[in-house]
Amino acid sequence: SAPARNAAPGRPGAAAPMAPMGDTGEAPSVLSVLRHGIGLATDLYDLTIINAVRPELEACHGRQSDSMNGAITAATSAGAMLGQLGFGYAADSLGRRGTFVATAVLLCVAAAGAALATPIGGWSLYQVLLAWRFILGIGVGGEYPLSMAVTAESASAERSATSMALTYMMFQVGQLLAPLVVL
Repeated sequence: SAPARNAAPGRPGAAAPMAPMGDTGEAPSVLSVLRHGIGLATDLYDLTIINAVRPELEACHGRQSDSMNGAITAATSAGAMLGQLGFGYAADSLGRRGTFVATAVLLCVAAAGAALATPIGGWSLYQVLLAWRFILGIGVGGEYPLSMAVTAESASAERSATSMALTYMMFQVGQLLAPLVVL
């Protein structure tokens, strides 16, 4: 018998296998690509939107130092590295589906926190934004590899490469949306 597609081999208590999500060997459906790719689109949107709103932030809240400017950008990347490691381990230990949902929840909370950031206590707006962007990066780091794993596992062997390519293209949709939403 072949090993389960979503079970962590050799690990007691591993998650139950994930049932295929409707891919029967034919071309991937639009719904399947959207379902798996929407997270990737929001990931790149969240990564790039800061560059589009930075001038407005500075017009409303004052110029940020060059070091804070770099730190806000780098915080998301640092969080993404931590998220890939942490959520990768969690997905192997607890199962991909629940972990995937956890990354989506974390992304939503962190994106809302970043969008609604205000000075808190002794922290300036930019320091609060930096913290939310770091948390956002953790979610992005977890979601990126999980999205591709879920896509590959839910597609037939004949169509997994096509499904992954189409899903990955959604990343570029997010990059296009960031400047369009700001306009």
